[in-house]
Amino acid sequence: MRGSRPARHRAAPRRRAARFLGGIAAHLLTIGIARFAYTPLLPAMQAEAGLTQQGAGLLGALIYAGYLSAVLLLAGLRDPMRRLAVFRACLVLAVLSTAMMGLASHPWLWAVSRYLGGLSGAGGMLLAAEFILGWLRRNDARPDLGPHFMGLGLGICLSGLVVLLLGPHLGWAGLWGVFAGLAALLLPVAWTLTPQPEADAAPPAGQRKPRPAPGARRWFWLFGAGYLAAGWGYAVGATFCVDILAASGHGGGTAAAAWIILGLANAAGAMAGSVISRWFGLAPVLFGAMALQALSLAGLAAGGGIVFAYLSAILFGAAFVVVVALSLLLAGLRMPGASGQEMARMTLLYGTGQILGPLATAELAARSGSYAPAPRGDHRRHGRVTMAAAALRFETPASLPVERLLVGKPAEAAAELLPRIFSLCRASQRLAIRMALDLPVAEADRSALEQDIARDHALFLGVLLPKALGLAPHPDPLALAGEVKDFVKDCPDFEGFLTDACPVSRVLAEIIARFPAGTAVTGALPLPSAERMTASAAIENTVVAQLPPFPLLRHVSARFGRGPLWRVLARVLALSSALPAPARPRQGVAVVPASRGLYAVEAARQDGRVTRFRRWTPTGHLLAPGGILEQSLATCPPGQAQVLLALLDPCQPVALKEAHDA
Repeated sequence: MRGSRPARHRAAPRRRAARFLGGIAAHLLTIGIARFAYTPLLPAMQAEAGLTQQGAGLLGALIYAGYLSAVLLLAGLRDPMRRLAVFRACLVLAVLSTAMMGLASHPWLWAVSRYLGGLSGAGGMLLAAEFILGWLRRNDARPDLGPHFMGLGLGICLSGLVVLLLGPHLGWAGLWGVFAGLAALLLPVAWTLTPQPEADAAPPAGQRKPRPAPGARRWFWLFGAGYLAAGWGYAVGATFCVDILAASGHGGGTAAAAWIILGLANAAGAMAGSVISRWFGLAPVLFGAMALQALSLAGLAAGGGIVFAYLSAILFGAAFVVVVALSLLLAGLRMPGASGQEMARMTLLYGTGQILGPLATAELAARSGSYAPAPRGDHRRHGRVTMAAAALRFETPASLPVERLLVGKPAEAAAELLPRIFSLCRASQRLAIRMALDLPVAEADRSALEQDIARDHALFLGVLLPKALGLAPHPDPLALAGEVKDFVKDCPDFEGFLTDACPVSRVLAEIIARFPAGTAVTGALPLPSAERMTASAAIENTVVAQLPPFPLLRHVSARFGRGPLWRVLARVLALSSALPAPARPRQGVAVVPASRGLYAVEAARQDGRVTRFRRWTPTGHLLAPGGILEQSLATCPPGQAQVLLALLDPCQPVALKEAHDA
């Protein structure tokens, strides 16, 4: 019998490597793709698909709701063969949930996908670890899951690499398609190489279950409270790491690279935690990892430059996997007779923190417009903003009683009067009221709209904007469209364009000089829709809403934030881009493009006379509570508030004043 054991151990390294490869493939599929692909794709989905900050938090919470569902299922499922069936079902769900994300931009589809992605992630990760650990014990190998948990970090790297390499060339839906293809390739590897569990053997007659250690229940709840807090912190970092970096100006390639480095640190941390715990013990290493995780999250929120951002990502990646691995191991050791159930209950607490974390963080970020902590004394409400230098509030004159001027007039007379009341966007106003009242629209009206908007963009970029920035005006502003034509099509070297002699280049470079990355920025406000346009809530009703998802806009949003550069650049791109078609989303409502965004009118007539009239303008949404102006002022550099106002270009007078009672 002894002579056969050496041959068995000589074969073990190859067999063990194959089993670990199956576990790593399961991690890459269920965690790296089904769960973690969402994180580096979050900025692109917000910029291109209209995903809001609250929506992002909800999807993040649904991931963890799925995770929690899987843990609850596994906590009550004892039969090994059924657990194997659940594991393989999780592998299939990982592929399907990933493919669902790119099919359409329906929130309910995304919600179902993220729930299934979280479910498959938890089931795939935990069951693969269980099966590998059981296989190691059955084959007299040292129980060590370090190589298996390296797959979690490698999965993070995979998601980051795909976005970093293909993000500039594919939109958000295309990237999800790539991830679905990779998931399909990993499925057979994880299915065949992950070891299968053995059926339960009947316990010997009269054998008693081991009793819990004294004080085990009290220890569980005290330790579990800390583990819940660790889950909260992990969920915030894992869900919003890339978005935090992008909103801080460290986006684009930097943010994706930080996500990749996080994954590499995670893979290294899995092995390092296993090795170091042999020297110093489980508890000291665990508490040290928890401290590092808290420190890394504070670093992500505080900013401090690219190097500091990378360091924070490295610390976070290395720490959280050690926290998970050692916490579950300690839980199992404290309850030797029911280690699986104890680890499942501990995971439920961790999952609870994972659900609460993204929801709270997204709501705070949406309200403040930033992930960074506010300066002491900072508050914002009703158009009042406290800055480091002074408290500012903005005031606007009373609106004209447009409704009273139009209601009761003949429809044709009202349609002629509206564009004469205001000196701006006359073609947009004329077309909108005629469409809303179902009056005839001539081709000349549509041509006038295009000419009106093109002229406004050219005058803004060539005359008004240079004047606000202290630059010389363009000698022929109407020629700007021709100068930026090639720039609109591709512009692979944006930084090179900024040093060009083109007047637009000088304007954009001056904006960057006055508003560095991460300043005067907003959160990801919802894009206009038929319902949002006819409300007064804060939305991204700017020229950005008229454009397709240009890669250049994604690049600038990720690197500099959604600030003055991003919105002015949209007007540059609009010079040579087709306008969106005017629309009538429902009876009596018309939405048409305008120079600053989209313009909506709701009107009705009876017996040839106007009976109802309302309008919604880009400036109205700009000035809404919690809107673009309020959020932008919150992080505006001192002394640049008036310049910011000129760049945002409201169509009515806006006065900025110090609020002495702030």
